Formats: sequence, structure tokens, C-alpha cells
Amino acid sequence: MGDRRVQIVSSVVRARNDQVLATLHAVLDVDALTGQLASRELGESGRLILFDRDGTALAASPGVPLAGLARPAESVGADPTIVHEYTRADGVHVVASARPIESLGWTLVVQETSDDAFAPIASILRHTLLLNMGMVCVLSLMAFKIGASMVRPIHDLSDAARRVRDGEADVVVPVTGGGDEVGILTRTFAEMVERLHDARLEIEVRRQESENANRLLLAQNHELQRANETLEQLAITDGLTKIHNHRFFQDQLSREIKRA
Repeated sequence: MGDRRVQIVSSVVRARNDQVLATLHAVLDVDALTGQLASRELGESGRLILFDRDGTALAASPGVPLAGLARPAESVGADPTIVHEYTRADGVHVVASARPIESLGWTLVVQETSDDAFAPIASILRHTLLLNMGMVCVLSLMAFKIGASMVRPIHDLSDAARRVRDGEADVVVPVTGGGDEVGILTRTFAEMVERLHDARLEIEVRRQESENANRLLLAQNHELQRANETLEQLAITDGLTKIHNHRFFQDQLSREIKRA
């Protein structure tokens, strides 16, 4: 670097007779000032620029060319507590703040690109969004499981009622252990289906008993009919000779007379 110095203070030394004896000048090594600016960590896009009262760039962070740098209009008389957003001459959108050095009339400007300045906020927003999405997924899964646990017994109950309506006899209603209205309704319906099943079994047993009794009655009627036929045959035949007896001839004669 070249030897660049800036006068910051000057004072005249006079004799008692007010004759000018000398002039004292306080100068600042700009290169040393640049080193001081370089010691500040501002991130990849951050930079410090020192402007004099005329708006000329005196020093800047390493890597920032002083040629062509102009003091932003927003930094003139700016409140150091206020952050400004503007576009630099090179077209980069930056966030900046300015702090005036009133005793020298200088202005120290700190700049950082908007992307880097708002990167922490964007990161927080991304993490917050991911966290919210995760919470939504977890809550949705919990709601789905809770809804399924409530809907499944109702669906099973509806399916069992349909099967009972269609006449199925071996319907089994899954009973839940909950004490809510759905659990009470399911248990009540299961008890009703069980009683209906028992009633059907009893009806089936009685039907079988009735069919057996009917078959027995038919067999007895058949035996009685055969016995009647045997008795009738014995009544008109002789037991020893098996020839028709007097009664048979009397009956035949009566029928013939009626026909005549």
C-alpha cells in the first residue's frame, strides 16, 4: 500500500507578539485505519466504509475498491439506530446503517446484502415452518387414529346389523372396552345378537322336535291304518279257513240291493 495520510486536526503556534511560529498537524494513517476496519468480522458480504465530510471514501474493508464509491444519500445525517435499505451503484440490494463522527465530519457506513442480513430470519422462518409442518403431521396422525378408533366400532356395528338383517346366524360383534356411548351401544347390540342367536337355536331345537314328533305320528297313523285294514279283513273272513264269512255276504247283498 502507498503512504496515505489524512489530516484530522491542525493548530497554529504563535509567539507572545502573536507571530506565527509553527503549525501543528495531526494526521491519520489511512492504511492503519483500513487495518482497523479489517479486524471487524461482518460476514461474507458485510463491509465498512469511511467517508469524509465531502463524501469521499477514505477507507474500506479489505477487498472493497475505493474508486467509484459514493456516500449513500441515506447516510447523510442518519440516525445510527435506523437501518436503511437501498440499492448500491453496482445494483446490489443492501441493508445499511450509518454512524456520523461529528468531531471530524466523517461518516462510518456498514453495509450487508439483504440476503445475508435476513438469512438468520429466513432460517428461523424455515425451521419454524418445518416445525409447524411436523406438528401438523403429528396432530393429523393423532386425529386420524382417534377418528379411526371412533369410526371403526361404528362401522363394525353397522356391518353386524346388516348381516343380522340378511339372516346370518353366526354374527360376532366385536365389543370395545370403552365406556363411551359407542362402547355402550356396541355391548348392548352384542347382547341383543347373542340373545337372538340363542332364540334361533331354541327355535331350531323345537323345530327338530316338532319334525320328529310329526314323523312319529305319521308312522303311528300308518301302523293304525294297517291295523284297521287287518281288523277289517278279519271281520269278513273266517279265521280258520280264510274264506269270506256270513258278514261279508250280508254286506255284499246290502250293497247290491242299494245299487239295484
